[in-house]
Amino acid sequence: RVDVSTGASRDENAVRRGLRNALSFFKERVDMALEDKDEAAISRIVAPRADDPRLGEGETEMRAVWQVDLSLFVREPVGPLDANAAAKLDRTSLRIECVFGDRDEGVYPSRGGAEARKSRFFGSSTSGESQTRGAPPGYWIADEPGFFKFSLPATSPISFSDITCVPIGAVYFNAEIETERKDAPSSETRLVSGVATIKRDVPASFMGADYSGILAEYVVVGTFSARRVN
Repeated sequence: RVDVSTGASRDENAVRRGLRNALSFFKERVDMALEDKDEAAISRIVAPRADDPRLGEGETEMRAVWQVDLSLFVREPVGPLDANAAAKLDRTSLRIECVFGDRDEGVYPSRGGAEARKSRFFGSSTSGESQTRGAPPGYWIADEPGFFKFSLPATSPISFSDITCVPIGAVYFNAEIETERKDAPSSETRLVSGVATIKRDVPASFMGADYSGILAEYVVVGTFSARRVN
């Protein structure tokens, strides 16, 4: 006697395995396509510029140069900041010329060097002022799909109306990568909806012992957008 139920069960298992394999294959291809798209966007952000004499007379910088328009909240950066409170704050604007180095070889996720040029507040990581003040080196990193992150060392406090909006130390920038716009060529890549933060130590103690410096929080100091200028 032939066991029909066993044969049907085998057929169902075979179909399920086939579907799982097909879905796995499809997911792998989609992940690869997304990865290729993200990597292409990162390349447009950090790739050295083409040697085109029309792109700035006398310009010798071959690395990627970006104009960062930073809007800072006029407040002491202490504690969290929600959208309602942020909408009521005054702001002050600052423009930064930022240079991104090409990818470091053999490093994953992709990352490289970053520095500000000709800035009163953000020094180069290799400058004497930056090293004297102990500011960490600037860098960029692409560890989240669709976003570009970088850090610059603030070598002088940024103050407005006697309020220190940004203290000396690392400032962290995180923005969404925009590759398509209705009013611009599809090949133009911009950084939008950016948020600038600093890291502050959270005071902590236990049984009389000071544990400040172990806990830290990221505090929002402003918003920004950026576009490539070379």
